[in-house]
Amino acid sequence: MIKDYSSQRDIKISVKIGRQIRLINIEEIVYIKCDGYVTTIHFIQEKPISTTRLLKYYELELSKFDFIRVNRNNLVNAKYVLSIDFVERPRLIIEPNEIIYISNRKLLKIKQIISN
Repeated sequence: MIKDYSSQRDIKISVKIGRQIRLINIEEIVYIKCDGYVTTIHFIQEKPISTTRLLKYYELELSKFDFIRVNRNNLVNAKYVLSIDFVERPRLIIEPNEIIYISNRKLLKIKQIISN
């Protein structure tokens, strides 16, 4: 099944980085990872950037554009999901060959989103 991610095209979010505000195309975001009070946005071709906004903010802003909260620390762009793996424990394989573990509570919802 081919999924259409055209809803992400030309949509930007503002990210505060220090004293600067940067506009970012959401289609370039692969995943967003939270570690304490620092949230890091990972891109397909650029270096990651860090901000102090909470992951919950990005989840609320991006969930309508096929971003999936896979565990307490990660929000993944479904566009870059390559597969779901159940070898050790449930995990997503995303571009560029990164592994993000899925919480057991989110597993059913993620299976439904990926398979539809």
